[in-house]
Amino acid sequence: MPRLAKRFGDSRSAVLCHSRPCPVDAAIEDQSGPRHQIFALSLKDGSTLEGWPIDVANSLRAKGLVFNPRDQNQRAALTLLDDVLYVPFGGHFGDCGDYHGWVIAVPLHDPGKIISWQTRARGGGIWAPDRKHVRRTGLE
Repeated sequence: MPRLAKRFGDSRSAVLCHSRPCPVDAAIEDQSGPRHQIFALSLKDGSTLEGWPIDVANSLRAKGLVFNPRDQNQRAALTLLDDVLYVPFGGHFGDCGDYHGWVIAVPLHDPGKIISWQTRARGGGIWAPDRKHVRRTGLE
């Protein structure tokens, strides 16, 4: 696992980690460049749980989608609903690069099956610092 050698973003988490895995989006840089990896950590000992981390760009590339981690930043807090983790992304800073807003959904018990949504327009995103609004019927 790469070390968190160079931080180029920040992680905001509104998920309370009392009795389940504790999710974190980490902005890292390794030999291949900037990456966003989503971790699920054990509350018992802080170790990374099996099947994690998820590399966002690689997971989306496998689906034929392009996510440029150099230009993307986790903008709002992580949200957990029905054992699915939602991670929102927007531009890293200002109007940098060719970014789109993204929401990545990762099932906690099957992290390899991510679901994604992106804005159609360049420069879109979810900019609120708080978590997405959650209702019993889903996200808003």
